[in-house]
Amino acid sequence: MSPQVVLNHLLEAALFIMAIALVRRAWARALLAALYFAVVGAQLLTYDLSYAFLTQLALDNIDSSFLVWTDRKALFALSLGLLALAIAAVAVFDKPRDRPLPAWCVAAGGVGALVYLYVNLWPASLFGPRFEQHAFVEERPAVASFVRTVIASASDRPIGENLSDRDTLPAFMPAVAWSRKFPLMRDAIYRTPPPLGELPGDRGRPDVLLLFVEGLSAATLNYSSGLFADLAPGISAFARASGSIAVRHYYNHTVATYRGLFGQLCSIYPGRVNSGWFWRSAENLNLNCLPHLFAQAGYETVFLYSNFGEGDYAAELLKKTGFETVLQADDLTERYLDRQPGFAHQALTNREFFEALSRFYEMRDPSAGPLLVALYTQETHAFVDTRPDGVKYRDGTNHAFNTIRALDAHFSGFLDRFNKLPASRDTVVILTTDHARFPEPAYVEAMRAALPARRDWEFVDEIPLILHVPGATPARELDARYANSLDLAPTIAHLVG
Repeated sequence: MSPQVVLNHLLEAALFIMAIALVRRAWARALLAALYFAVVGAQLLTYDLSYAFLTQLALDNIDSSFLVWTDRKALFALSLGLLALAIAAVAVFDKPRDRPLPAWCVAAGGVGALVYLYVNLWPASLFGPRFEQHAFVEERPAVASFVRTVIASASDRPIGENLSDRDTLPAFMPAVAWSRKFPLMRDAIYRTPPPLGELPGDRGRPDVLLLFVEGLSAATLNYSSGLFADLAPGISAFARASGSIAVRHYYNHTVATYRGLFGQLCSIYPGRVNSGWFWRSAENLNLNCLPHLFAQAGYETVFLYSNFGEGDYAAELLKKTGFETVLQADDLTERYLDRQPGFAHQALTNREFFEALSRFYEMRDPSAGPLLVALYTQETHAFVDTRPDGVKYRDGTNHAFNTIRALDAHFSGFLDRFNKLPASRDTVVILTTDHARFPEPAYVEAMRAALPARRDWEFVDEIPLILHVPGATPARELDARYANSLDLAPTIAHLVG
C-alpha cells in the first residue's frame, strides 16, 4: 500500500474524529460515532470475506447475499457486535462540551475535508485513472468507498469513470464503425455451412443440452491448465472424449449471473441489468436471442434453474430471452425429486440438481420433437461450501475446491446415466459457465500456490467451453484466439445450422 493511500485512510479517521468533536449536541455526536463504527465494521468484514470493501457488484447482487451468510449464527453475532459498538459510542461521546474548538483546528479540518472530498468523491482523482477505475475499492478509506459504491449502484454507470467505452474501445477495435448507434451489432449472421457438417439427429437437427455452471474458470480444470488432476477428472475426461471439442483461450465478457446468462443467450453486453428489479420494469425489451432462433426452427425450449422461485427473478429473465418453459427448483422438486431439497433454503445442491436433470431425460417421450435444454446450477458459487450430500476435495478444507469437486462428481454421474439413453445419440452437449470464478480468498490462495508466477486473479478469466458431438471426429482442441462469451449464441446457432 502506497504512502498516499495510508495518508488517505488516516485523513478520513481524523476528519470523523474532528466532526464528532465539532457537533455540540451529545446525542448527535453519539449517532455520528455509531454510524462511523458501523460502516467501518461492515467494510472490514466484507474485506475479510472477499479481499475487497463492498463493491457495486455486491450491491447489484444483494438478493444473493444468502450465499455469503449461510451461517445464521455468525450473522447474528455480527449484528450484536455492531449494536455493542453503537452503545459504546453513546457511552463515550454522550457528554456535554462547553468550550468551542480553536479556530486553527477548525481551519485545518476544513482544508482536510476539501482534500478528502476531492481525492475520494470527485470524478477526477489525484491518483489517476487506474486508481479511479480499479475493480476493488479498498484503496479508498472505508466510508468514502461505501458512499461511492452506494451512489454507483443507484446510478446508470459506475461513479468516477474518466473514459467512456466509446473513448477507449476504438483504440483496441479500430475497424468498427463507432459512429453508428449500435457499433457492435452484426449486419448478418453466418452464411457458411455448419463447421462440422451434418450433425446427428433423426429429425435432421440434433437436440442441444447447454449447461451453464456457476462461476468456473478454466485454470481449475486439468484438461486446460494441466493442474489439479484430481479436482475435476470427469470434466477433463469429457473434454478428451471422442467427439468433444475443448475450446482454449476463451473468456467471459460480463459478470455476474444475470448478466452472464442474459449476455450469452442474447449475445449482448447487458449493462446495468444485474439486479432483479430491472426485469420487473423492463416490459418492453425487444430481444432476439438463441432460444428464439431455436423456437423458430421448431424446437421445444426449456430452461432448468437450480434456485427456488420466491424472491428470484430468473424465470422472468429467461422467458424474456425466449424460453417457452422455465422450471425452477420448486418445479424440479415436485416433478423429479422425492424429498425437500436445497441449501440455505434457496437452491438445489449439485447432487439434487443433476438427479432432477437425469429424471427429466429418463421421463421424456423419445418420440417428442427437437429439444433445446439449457440449465444453470449454483452450488459452485463463491463463498459456498459443498452441502452434506456432496463430495469434498482432498481434506475438505478449501470450500471453493470442494464445490468444484462435487460438481464434477455429480456431472459425471449424470453423463453415465444420460449416455445410456437413446437421446444421447442425438444430443450435442455443451458445458460452459455464466462467468469466471469470483476471486474470493479461498480460491485466490489456492491458485497462487499452484501458479505463483501469475500475480492477478480477476473476475475476467479464461473459462471452459466444451462441445460434445456424438459420432463426430476424435477429440480435439480449438483455439478461440481470446474470443469471449459474447460469441456463444451465434456459435451454437452456426454449429446446429
